[in-house]
Parts: sequence; C-alpha cells; structure tokens
Amino acid sequence: GEALQRAGVLEMDGTDFGSECCDQFYAELTYRNGERSSHVKGTVSLFPPEMEWPLGLLGGLAHGSVPMIVSPETTEADWPRDPYALGEVTVTGRVLSAEVSYGGGCGEHRMDLVAWGGWLESSPVQINALLSHDDGDDPCDAVVSEERSFSLEPLVRAYEEAYGAAVGERPTVILRLHEPDGGERLLEVRL
Repeated sequence: GEALQRAGVLEMDGTDFGSECCDQFYAELTYRNGERSSHVKGTVSLFPPEMEWPLGLLGGLAHGSVPMIVSPETTEADWPRDPYALGEVTVTGRVLSAEVSYGGGCGEHRMDLVAWGGWLESSPVQINALLSHDDGDDPCDAVVSEERSFSLEPLVRAYEEAYGAAVGERPTVILRLHEPDGGERLLEVRL
C-alpha cells in the first residue's frame, strides 16, 4: 500500500492508460486507503515509471511469488537456517525460482530470499543472498519437494536507490546465493 501511495495512485483515480497490441500485460487496480480510493487501468508498460515497482510486486504476489527481502544491515547469521536441499535455481525476468526439498509435511515452512550485507562494489555489482528457511518446528519427516518463487522487484528498487535509475540497457547484478551446504551459486540478474 505504501508503495502505491508513493507512486501517486490516489491522484490517478479514473485514469485509463490505454492498451497496446500483442502480448502486453493489462491491469485494473482499485486501491482504497480509508475513505479515499482510486481505480486505474491499462497496459502495464504504459503506466508511469513510478508505478512499475508496485505493479510488479502485486503481479508477483498474484502469481505466487514472495517479494525478496533486501536487508543490508543484517548478516547471514541473522536469518533462520533450518535444513533443506537446494535444487535447480532459475531467474526469469524479475522472478527467481528455486527447487527445494526439506523434511516436514505437518506444518507450514517459511522460506525467504534475503539479500544481506549491502552491495559489493565490483563490475557488475554483486550482493550476497540466501534462502532463509524456518521449519516452524514441524515434527514430521516426510520429504517435501516444491518450487518456491521470489519477486526480485525489491532488489531492483534497492539498486535504484543506491545507483540511480537505469538509463538505456538494464543493469546486471550478480546474486551470490549461499547454499545450505556452504557452497555458493553466482546468478546473473538483469534488472
């Protein structure tokens, strides 16, 4: 809600941003804040740039992607690290998908993709990340395998706050994903 307010959605009430041909994403959004409300619609690429981040975040949530957490002031040790196995990891657009397996089956397991420790100045810029796993003290030990998806929109926002909005070609960031076994995967992310 706060991101939509910062983007000025309340002032856009009734705006139709139009549509473009062929395979474009179309959105209709009704936002309410107390007694104020706003309804906007149109092809997502035609919305003002300040709406890109909140719309991307909402789209990710609608399709089952949890927003990534960007927490530069923390360390890896600050996040739950219950055991799990990490399988294939892919980045498609601004969504990271990971195949994970863990012991459980009787309770909810929370997994968060967390970028911690701030930016590592290199070319391209790098940032440390991990899949934090909190098993909720699940007493069962069946092997659960599933795919978890995470929206990288918060990483885009953090990059823009640190380095400014990209002009022209989208910048590349190397996500240094720390694995549960102590290894590391380097993932190239186009913001």
